Amino acid sequence: MHLHVIGAILLATAAGACSMDTENLGRMYVSPGRFEYYRCPEIWSQMEASSKREQEMAEAMDRANQAASGPLINALVYSSKLATAREELRQLHEVAVQKNCGERPTPRPADIGLRR
Repeated sequence: MHLHVIGAILLATAAGACSMDTENLGRMYVSPGRFEYYRCPEIWSQMEASSKREQEMAEAMDRANQAASGPLINALVYSSKLATAREELRQLHEVAVQKNCGERPTPRPADIGLRR
């Protein structure tokens, strides 16, 4: 009897997670104004980290989808992390525009690993 109740709860949770709007999900995890006091170099650095995390989560979701349990794993584990990374990128982009950060400068050859 208890197993049936637990199974029903897990199924309902998974179904609910699958139907969530991922855009709004990210907004639940990233507080508004989080990056407001960042300076342009910090914004660029955080953008790079969030972009890398977004790519890693997307790749993990693709790998998980190859298994039968993939959609459930994606809904319970990866979708919130992916949504968070995307929301961070959205907010960082907004702050960069507000602060007129422009494009991230590319490092000069002299700045790349030539220190001894």
